[in-house]
Amino acid sequence: MPALAQHFRVACDDASRLAVAGEQIRVKGDSQIRSEMTVSRLEYLYEIAFLRMFLAWETFLEESFVRYMCGCCGLVGQPQTAVSGAYSPSISHARAVLHGNQHYLLWHSPAKVAARSKMTFVNGLHEVVLASNQSRIDCFASVRHRIAHAQLDARNKFDSATMNLAGRRYPASRVGRFLRDSDPSQPLPTRWIDAIANELVALAQQVAPP
Repeated sequence: MPALAQHFRVACDDASRLAVAGEQIRVKGDSQIRSEMTVSRLEYLYEIAFLRMFLAWETFLEESFVRYMCGCCGLVGQPQTAVSGAYSPSISHARAVLHGNQHYLLWHSPAKVAARSKMTFVNGLHEVVLASNQSRIDCFASVRHRIAHAQLDARNKFDSATMNLAGRRYPASRVGRFLRDSDPSQPLPTRWIDAIANELVALAQQVAPP
């Protein structure tokens, strides 16, 4: 198994630097630049950064999945396929089998990914790890959906997610305001964007152990 979890960590770090750059402009930029970098615009940077992180998470899930279909081994050994010995001869073949007649698959839902894994593997790591962390990942997915969608359903699910994660709602269901806020459960001051990234990286390391 390639170092996919490490690649995902790098993607999260790169995205996080976008938010950090916005914070530095607010503090260190000249007066004209600081006036342009309003709080609302800074919050938009956090939203873009988080969206990039979550897209990288979805990519990680698919890429690790198709490699397990090819028989790639992790630290826990080679996965057992639902059909004994039915490994794909190549990544392109695995992807074609996985997609079937669909042009693309959705990877944001831990329940759907776990169900997909259950159909493909016997106690696959995608199933084991995602099913046991479903409620948290569902919350993170609701944050992602609020960035991408303006419908009332997306707002309501985001509000529910922040209640579960942070114990509060945020004015106007502003995702950037939440992501820029601090996670009170962390021992050191940590913004939610970094707390979520750290949690997803830890899960990625369980799905595809380095």
